[in-house]
Amino acid sequence: MPDGLFASIQVAHWPFAKNWQHLAQDPRHVFLEVGANNHELERDELDLLLQDLPGGFLISFEPLLDKYGFLLAFSSAGNNASVNLGLQHRRGMVLPYAVDSCSGDTAVFHVAPLDGCSSLRAPTSDFKTQNRETGQTPEGMSWPKWVEDTCSRLLERRVVPCISLATVIGEWLGGRHIARIKVDAQGSDLDVIKSAGTFMNRLRYVSLEVQSRLAAPLYHGQASCEQVLQTMRHLGFQVADTRKLGAACNMSVPELDLDFVRREVAFLWRSFHREYAYCRVFSASGACGGPHCLAPQIPAQVNRTTCDSVQDELLFEPVVGMALIAIAPECTGNVQVERSEGLGLVVRLHQGGLRKRTCPVRSSFIPSLHGPMVRIQVGRGGALHGRLVILPGIVSPAVPLSNASMALTHFMDATSDIDVELLWPEPCSALRSEFRQQLTSQYAMETPLENFCAFAK
Repeated sequence: MPDGLFASIQVAHWPFAKNWQHLAQDPRHVFLEVGANNHELERDELDLLLQDLPGGFLISFEPLLDKYGFLLAFSSAGNNASVNLGLQHRRGMVLPYAVDSCSGDTAVFHVAPLDGCSSLRAPTSDFKTQNRETGQTPEGMSWPKWVEDTCSRLLERRVVPCISLATVIGEWLGGRHIARIKVDAQGSDLDVIKSAGTFMNRLRYVSLEVQSRLAAPLYHGQASCEQVLQTMRHLGFQVADTRKLGAACNMSVPELDLDFVRREVAFLWRSFHREYAYCRVFSASGACGGPHCLAPQIPAQVNRTTCDSVQDELLFEPVVGMALIAIAPECTGNVQVERSEGLGLVVRLHQGGLRKRTCPVRSSFIPSLHGPMVRIQVGRGGALHGRLVILPGIVSPAVPLSNASMALTHFMDATSDIDVELLWPEPCSALRSEFRQQLTSQYAMETPLENFCAFAK
């Protein structure tokens, strides 16, 4: 073990529940992140996860002290106010631990010239040679030269605190389910998951970084992609997005994130990635460990809300855009639209039973200069009727008049030959007079739902 100066400091409160005592209610969902790198962690994904999903709490682990300090600074950036111990976010904290099946309280951490390549595992001693030889084979690929220069060389060894997932879940969290764990441990990802031990079934959604079998291994003794898949199956997981299974180990890049769900809840995830392909951030925060996802580019979120049937709740935030729902006649009663807080909308889609979906859903996302558009088809067959168009924010008073007018004109031209119903989640009295005149030239104003302004052609 390297020589050095060591300091014992308090990094969190105990009992662990004191770390969220500032919240009105205990967290309903817990998220873990192992390996937090500041150039990736611009908080886009994590802020979405914590803000769009009320009731969540994130625990991040980062053993490099400068990166640990960087993450803590998120809470205090721009002011001199005191921050609760360990918090990096009102619903998130960071701790300076490496995560592994530790043989003691500490572990040796191998620091690379590029901090994002640092790992509990040492770099492969002849990586440069292997990388060049692999790149010259017909099927192989090479890591970029900057990886050779900055990731394959050991800068120094440091002694860092070490903790296992079994301790985190069993002792700290009292056996809670983990709705999502994201691991980026540079060659040690599988070791992190295995450290859950007897609490393995508490992990519901796991995101790991795996390496293509076509690339040279960067770290000594790291698990191959095939070993990761085989071990995760043995531990009770299966690939969440089955579209990726066939090409998982033959990916066209040296490494890629691969997501897994517990086998017991996999039936709730069936077809979810196909139905909502525009989703980007996933967690098992739905009912019974079912899927929840965020689509930040829209922005919207989808939540599977039942355990014994397939019912999805889509929440659209106020945006300059629209959602076009095409409903088969037999599925008209399976779609409900309600107003959410602010100018958002909630759309509930009941697909049917777990084994037989009478009203399956297909959806797609279309980026547009006039705002994002989501197309949702409910039901089977090509002859769909009863099209329902939802405009969450396209005519919002908060949108500049010129932008909204252009988007509205574009929409009216695009739907001139379709019978549609327009809903806006505000009373018609709040609608700009310019838009009322523009809409009533083609649509009749009606009020089918409370607090909605509605127009029908």
